[in-house]
Amino acid sequence: MKSDNLKVAIVHDWFDQIDGGSERVAVHIAKLFPEADIFTMLYNEEKFDKYLSKRNIRTSFLQKLPIFIRKNHHLLLPLIPIALKRMDFSEYDLVISSSPAFSKNINTSNKTTHITYCHSPMRFAWDYWPKYLDERELSPLRRAVAKIIIPMIRKWDLKGASGVDHWIANSETVKNRISQYYDIDKVTVINPPVKTSDAPKSNIHKKDFYITLATLASYKRIDLAIMACNLARAKLIVIGDGPQRAELEQIAGDTISFTGFIDTNEKWKFIAEAKALIFPTEEDFGIAPIESLAAGTPVIGYNKGGLTETITDGVTGFMFNQQASESIVVAMEKLESANLNPVNMINQAAKYDSKFFDERFLDFVKKATENA
Repeated sequence: MKSDNLKVAIVHDWFDQIDGGSERVAVHIAKLFPEADIFTMLYNEEKFDKYLSKRNIRTSFLQKLPIFIRKNHHLLLPLIPIALKRMDFSEYDLVISSSPAFSKNINTSNKTTHITYCHSPMRFAWDYWPKYLDERELSPLRRAVAKIIIPMIRKWDLKGASGVDHWIANSETVKNRISQYYDIDKVTVINPPVKTSDAPKSNIHKKDFYITLATLASYKRIDLAIMACNLARAKLIVIGDGPQRAELEQIAGDTISFTGFIDTNEKWKFIAEAKALIFPTEEDFGIAPIESLAAGTPVIGYNKGGLTETITDGVTGFMFNQQASESIVVAMEKLESANLNPVNMINQAAKYDSKFFDERFLDFVKKATENA
């Protein structure tokens, strides 16, 4: 089959609340296939029509549920396998699933080639279990229910993984997880597209503040960056929004400010002017750190996961080994006394520019479909 003559569908878990890294990758993939239909369990027109307004969007029955349930994804967990099973891909030659957790588990026929771009095996059920229970501070009853449901979800997830024809991981970290949890060895790594060419080109004067850039959710651990800057009496600008914002504002001292969601130009301005990006979570890959490097801004990051592949300690930033505010402060102190060369950061970021993703991804699809 020639890839330019295929009927194509693209599947992503949901385009509803968070305009995050996996959503941006899914939108980018959709732009590479402008005629493809887009399947998703939930869709928020207000947030995503700016990217996908002219596309054929097909949602699941979950879209018809009351908004309170739709906004609480954990309540949807028992219904997700049903929602994906009901999606019909019988008319498609190629299905590309952009899967931060669930969408790789769709059902396709033997005549359909299924490629998954895996952002990670579902973390709450695999590498983040049972830590997930502790962070969510569930009641004893809900903990007991979760302990019953998660083994069932794992069984379903393993079955879904066996239905994928071709695997792409967004990092070596995720490739290792795929191998560990699904016993799949043939996985190609293609790092996510980052528009590094959009970074400010001029030598912008650094100002006296740090930034974080992430969805304000508990697993992003922005609380650690806030507490570190409280301790150090350092200025921190928290860029982004999310369900944990109110809680984070309560622990923030007078040197911390919040922007909420901001437009792209304003985001780049903050990144370029910052002393450093503080990135305290274990990420699958980490797009924000690459954006930071592209603007010549170093990264203070947790020495685990995707950041171990992209940040060089003492050259493009400083890493800390414990997820603790005191460890972040030590890394901040190292940065304050260092003289890092922004050219090294910009050159490192350039390796991840979206043009390389486009070339590698389209070549992968061409080879996979020609051999189908």
